[in-house]
Amino acid sequence: MDRVDETGRRMNGRGARAVGVWGALFAVVVGSSPRAASADAPGTNDRAINLVDSLVLTKLADMDGLRSASLAESPWSSDVWPHYKGGIAYRYSDPGIQYTQDWHDNVDAVWSTTPANPDDLSPAEKYDLLVGDVDQRLTAFHLDLGQPYYQHYGVVEPRMDIDHGWASASYMTPRPLKAIVVPAADGVTQIKFYPEDIKALASALWAYTNPVTKFIGGRCNAVNPAIDSIGRIKETACRDANPASWHLAVVNQLGKAKRSFVVDTTYDYEVTNKPVHAYSYEYFNPKTKQTTKILSYAKVAVGDFPEDKFKSTRAAGTTHIVGVTMDVKWTDSKAPSHYAPDSPSRDAITGARWMYTLELDASGTIIGGEWLQNAHPDFQWTPPPGTKAATAYEGQASGSWSGMSALPASWRTAAVSSSATGAPLAKIVDKLVELARK
Repeated sequence: MDRVDETGRRMNGRGARAVGVWGALFAVVVGSSPRAASADAPGTNDRAINLVDSLVLTKLADMDGLRSASLAESPWSSDVWPHYKGGIAYRYSDPGIQYTQDWHDNVDAVWSTTPANPDDLSPAEKYDLLVGDVDQRLTAFHLDLGQPYYQHYGVVEPRMDIDHGWASASYMTPRPLKAIVVPAADGVTQIKFYPEDIKALASALWAYTNPVTKFIGGRCNAVNPAIDSIGRIKETACRDANPASWHLAVVNQLGKAKRSFVVDTTYDYEVTNKPVHAYSYEYFNPKTKQTTKILSYAKVAVGDFPEDKFKSTRAAGTTHIVGVTMDVKWTDSKAPSHYAPDSPSRDAITGARWMYTLELDASGTIIGGEWLQNAHPDFQWTPPPGTKAATAYEGQASGSWSGMSALPASWRTAAVSSSATGAPLAKIVDKLVELARK
């Protein structure tokens, strides 16, 4: 996802209170940085306490037992459903369509053909059959996503997608494990939903509703951010997340709370949302550059490090500096397929190595840091525990649905209304997930 102003809903430059992710992203695009250009202690928009479930550990010494951690199960991989392929109206398994880079050709191919095997319909088309929408509103919404960009620029760039929806759904929505068959609205036609179809619907639900989100950091809008005489990025929004915020977030959230969060893994104008899965780190002495597993060997007193090139930007109150090398792993997106059953072994796991120094005060508390490479994580965000993505039409869907018969009429009516906003009904997505996990 690389355009944050097409559906931005709320403006909140601080990121300190919980907001919808689109609103937070929009805010940091148009807002100014709240910290001085020379400083690199965490700014008011970049404090780990505003991201993590609970900020329990703040001293580096207290984190030694959590120098590595991984989730019991990785967030699930899925496609990011790029706009140029029609979003979740992408017929990813239909051999009758040869997708190209041209959005217009791809959309025409979907509207003008019918797959030989109905199992090869797109996730959106299957959903429209399920809810009995003859106007195919969900399909039309996603096929039309690229239209304004195609009309204006003549192209829909591949990086325009709903990776923010997939990234949050990947750990907030349980993994669909198997393919399921449910009746269409006519009560006769049988629709086969593969795990990938259900993941697509969950991703769209999280992308096109506005669930509460905790967000920190700033959105870098520079293609090639300028650097100063020591190679440090000048623009503060392109320097965060501050290493202190990053280290506190990953250890407290992933290591202590055992819950994922989403990180923009690129520091410049591109946005690549990825759900974090694991990390491990070791120390090095920033003066001697020697790697060590012993914290005391890695600590350098500020007074003993006059050659520190970052000495003018260290956080006020810094007494010691420690070098950290962290290996981070996250779940990546992957091409969709009809593979079933699904399991963590099918996930695409990748990552990066990031090096930085942390600034400690006299008590050993982490108060700031400096990146030793310009390629580093940008903003981070997560829905709070227990957050549910839901449309404005959930209350209209009365009664229950077992999946053994056609959807109740009230569910179909609510679903059709919701489809016009791009989001499938949460009650339907939740039920499909439940059936795919039995």
